Amino acid sequence: MVTIVSHISNYFEQFNSSLTATFETSSHSHNVLSSTDKLPLSFYVFDFERYTDQMETLRDLRTYMIQRWHNSFFYALAYLFLIYTGQIYMKNKPRFELRLWLAAWNTFLAIFSIFGAMRVLPELIYVIYTHGMKYSICNNSNAFGVVGFWTWAFCFSKLPELIDTVFIVLRKQPLIFLHWYHHASVLIYCWFSYQDYSSTGRWFCGLNYVVHGIMYSYYALRAMKFRIPRWVAMIITILQLSQMIIGCYINLQAWQYKKNGEVRHKKYNCIIIDVMVELEIKQSQIPGAGCGLFTRIPISKDSCVCIYTGKVLRTIDAIRREDKSYLMRLGPQVYVDPCDDTTVLARYINDPRNRLLQNVIFDKRPDEQCAYIIAKRDIAAGEEIFADYGRWYWLKKTPTRLDKLPPR
Repeated sequence: MVTIVSHISNYFEQFNSSLTATFETSSHSHNVLSSTDKLPLSFYVFDFERYTDQMETLRDLRTYMIQRWHNSFFYALAYLFLIYTGQIYMKNKPRFELRLWLAAWNTFLAIFSIFGAMRVLPELIYVIYTHGMKYSICNNSNAFGVVGFWTWAFCFSKLPELIDTVFIVLRKQPLIFLHWYHHASVLIYCWFSYQDYSSTGRWFCGLNYVVHGIMYSYYALRAMKFRIPRWVAMIITILQLSQMIIGCYINLQAWQYKKNGEVRHKKYNCIIIDVMVELEIKQSQIPGAGCGLFTRIPISKDSCVCIYTGKVLRTIDAIRREDKSYLMRLGPQVYVDPCDDTTVLARYINDPRNRLLQNVIFDKRPDEQCAYIIAKRDIAAGEEIFADYGRWYWLKKTPTRLDKLPPR
């Protein structure tokens, strides 16, 4: 017991020292994301958590979920149709044992859930400890970085989790209403809330990862014919009910904050913060600048508007690149270029060459291979998003081009 306590103590000491080294305490209100805050993503960032150009499949899946979230309705209907016809087909057929496959499937989901909890919970704990409960409910900073990846993974996993029911049907076990209703409804809700970057997602993901980690571990051991005490199943049921109660409380609090007007850029439809999906691309107000990025809703100061990411390049590759229109230097030897990715809304932000018009700043994060676009003041609905490209950017332009630009 002493050894276990010692290990736990050492873990939190490492976690605390990591936060101290990685984070800067914000001097702003707890209701907003400060540009100086560095989210506690993890001790180590894996390549697949960065959405880099080497992981184009993950980027495409993420974009697909955002743009085609309504397809979750078709998946849910197809799921219900297949389990209904599957039960009819299996009615006069012998049951399949599938114990080995079931054990492997539950083990995979258990490992996935446990690892997801380890990546998401530190951010939730840190946000509550540093900024308070309201911030954890009302700010969607969890949509980015490593936590953003595992939020996406959580929502996407609701589709393959439908395989749980396939085992029930093929093994001719009782299929209760709560089981298939839960799978179908959670799939739709998760995909719908993800396309709006739900701020309450940090709570639902963290809690669900923990509960599923325990639950699927239990199922895997049962499939391997381990004898598990009955009270373990009771504990899992209590955890599931507790998760539901906490989730209802979080949504109720989010609704109350919105009702009181404490979160101006928050919509009712899913009790979420919605900024990135309320941006639109249209003709810029700057003559000859082409397209610009506009907001359809008010955005409060220090909120994260969107994220600047793209193909990751090193110095030598960046120098050789012919078209450097969207190239951004994040830090030593780290560049990103969204030239080939039109889904990166931040690429449409223009520089008006006038500090009075600039309403956002670039919070560059080379470790995450991206830059957060942070509102430097309150931005009204309908405003175009403007930033400062920096002196070195304009020095690369020809004198003719510079003469046509408005003075700073």
